[in-house]
Amino acid sequence: MAFATFQGEHSVTEIASKLFVKLTAAQRKQAEAAILKANPELRHIAKLKPGTLLRIPPELSGLRPAKRRELEQPEALIAGTLTDALSAYGKRIAERMEADRTQITTQQQLLKSSDFTKAIAGEPKLKEAAKSLQAVLATRAKASAQREKALAAALEQAMKDLDERAG
Repeated sequence: MAFATFQGEHSVTEIASKLFVKLTAAQRKQAEAAILKANPELRHIAKLKPGTLLRIPPELSGLRPAKRRELEQPEALIAGTLTDALSAYGKRIAERMEADRTQITTQQQLLKSSDFTKAIAGEPKLKEAAKSLQAVLATRAKASAQREKALAAALEQAMKDLDERAG
């Protein structure tokens, strides 16, 4: 079954006119009756919110859809919405990973700076702690890069699967 999105039309006649082109009077009556039967909520059209999915009965498949408003497949709508959400999530993750890389690099540079090295020069325990911290930062950088790569691959696969599903 095909679907269309309710866009705030004021009557079932208006919906039929927007969905299909060049309807004869008989086709228009048939379309209106079939749309109303499949969507009884249209009896109270003023209460319907824009964006509501309308079922388009299979018996109307022979009518020519309007070019500006193709009948929608719910799988494609859902897949498109999920793809957009995953894409936005991927961008946020990339920004956070970049911030993490910047923070690690800043901390590593601080530990290697001449001012820091001079400040801990006479303190063997502080030198040992700084060396340990450098190792922790190197491990953190490596783990972060692996996590970013795994997330990118997972997002890419999910978006590919959604694209195939919507196709």
